[in-house]
Amino acid sequence: MRHACKADYIKLQPTPAQAMALFASGLLHADDFPDIAARWLGNGMDSENLRILAGADNEDPDDIRDLWKATLQDLKIQAIPLEKRWPLVWAYELASWKSGDRTSQQVLRDAVAYLQC
Repeated sequence: MRHACKADYIKLQPTPAQAMALFASGLLHADDFPDIAARWLGNGMDSENLRILAGADNEDPDDIRDLWKATLQDLKIQAIPLEKRWPLVWAYELASWKSGDRTSQQVLRDAVAYLQC
């Protein structure tokens, strides 16, 4: 089941810090992880778990989440403290709007949903 605060979709590649903030805030779902992993591989990041995650088929969300957490550990991506999540989430949302991936209404709806969580 999707988290109530999940963004519509993840099209623009989040930075590792943005991905951690989106994940910790409930705006990133397990079915987004393989695509993000594939994009990170294409940009030069690498680990065994990242390669496995990039090829995952989303059949078992728990396995995907476990691979996501292992990948973040492999890449030494640290948890984002609560007080630093909002600027990272907002930067991602604004970048997705500026790139044309999202409308201003979608971005604002997600911002309100995030603040209500």
